[in-house]
Amino acid sequence: MDQKLTQRDGDEFDLSYLPRDEMVDTYQWERVPEVPENRCAI
Repeated sequence: MDQKLTQRDGDEFDLSYLPRDEMVDTYQWERVPEVPENRCAI
């Protein structure tokens, strides 16, 4: 099990998950090109 400290809207919380033994469909995040680099939090 992996654990990561995650921040969202100024709140911090632990996120944990169990890896699967198979590939599954999931969301993929990508930057919006119209958002300037200095406005991106990541």
